[in-house]
Amino acid sequence: MLAVSEITWLTSERPAERQAHWEQEYPQIDQASGKLAVLEKHGFTPISCFPLAESSWIESYYRPLQERFPALLEQHDHSRAAQACVEAEEREIALYERYHAHVSYGFYIARKV
Repeated sequence: MLAVSEITWLTSERPAERQAHWEQEYPQIDQASGKLAVLEKHGFTPISCFPLAESSWIESYYRPLQERFPALLEQHDHSRAAQACVEAEEREIALYERYHAHVSYGFYIARKV
């Protein structure tokens, strides 16, 4: 059995800004049909797939991450590299908040044939 989560487009059409972000950050992003095809290509039979809830992103990932930004900046003396890291994450969070209907992590369950 295989259980894996993978960044997944939820829509076939999406805002150009959102598309450009994920094509730069993770060019392997695809819709669920493409992810399922990869599983099948590698000898797995898909059993189920579903997108993770918006709360998984906001409450379980982005908000805790944001809460740690001040400590990260302090730990690195507000270096340019640390500031750039925080700014990049804040841009991603803002994109998610604006365009959350277009992307999520898909959770995929499959069995090896």
